[in-house]
Amino acid sequence: CLLVAPGQCKFLYDMALRIARDRQIPIVTYLCDDFYFVTGRRGLGRRTMQRLLRGRIRELMSRTTRAIAICDRLSRQYAETFSVPVHTVMTAADRPLAPEARTAARPSALIYMGNIRCGRSRSLVEIGQTLDRMNRRDGTAYRLRIYTGEQDPKVLEPLKALASVELCGFVSGPAFDAVFDAAELMLHTEAFDPESMDVVRYSISTKIADCLAGGVCLVAYGPPEVASMAYLAEHEAAILVESPEGLEAGLRAAFTDGSLRRKTAENGLRLAAQNHDAEKTQAEVRRILAQAEKRGAAYEENHT
Repeated sequence: CLLVAPGQCKFLYDMALRIARDRQIPIVTYLCDDFYFVTGRRGLGRRTMQRLLRGRIRELMSRTTRAIAICDRLSRQYAETFSVPVHTVMTAADRPLAPEARTAARPSALIYMGNIRCGRSRSLVEIGQTLDRMNRRDGTAYRLRIYTGEQDPKVLEPLKALASVELCGFVSGPAFDAVFDAAELMLHTEAFDPESMDVVRYSISTKIADCLAGGVCLVAYGPPEVASMAYLAEHEAAILVESPEGLEAGLRAAFTDGSLRRKTAENGLRLAAQNHDAEKTQAEVRRILAQAEKRGAAYEENHT
């Protein structure tokens, strides 16, 4: 069978459909991001491109035997829209599961690692502003350390202006592991504006799996409507802040409530073992591909 991970490049769909047709093999579509249900494209050119992309996705899904999606919300959307069996297989953690949850007695810093686009930089600015205000009023020295490869000055300047924010650049390999292993609190964030929410509505950041597997308390700041926040809320796997109005109270709880940090980290580690273990996810993908192969002959007979 042919495993296809669709994206925004339309030539990929032509290649996949031709290979499947020429070799008479079934397609399994892997949905790690949503490109079909996005609605907030601005400008005639972008809307036209989105319409063309949707047409290619519909054609791919019409030839798809089974699909794999990275969260239940995305699975339900595609299953209902395209009448295709969709299996949820969540992203595996790149790191081994921690043997136990770990919590610092007096954490002093939040660690954010990864992409700060899709409006996330604005949410990080709001966190930095709140920490600045708390530090001035309470005499604390809380920090937000951001590890990112972002280079655009327009994105970085608002963060550089905040006393509590440290821009630490991009790290990988042993340096990444060192930062991760020393973290006291990890941070996940999404933006609250409608366009940014539209882009990530059915996405779950790959960094969430790593944060949960690391056994460190995760703080999540973003709107409850997006899949990543809903997932963490369902399993109580993060200290959730779901509105700008609740940001100070949520950050204060994260820094000062040791029992909450411990419970949250333990919940996150259990969730990682359940949904983000690499061996389990690999075995499930192999099982789905084997099922698709067995049904391939019957599927092709009905679609040629």
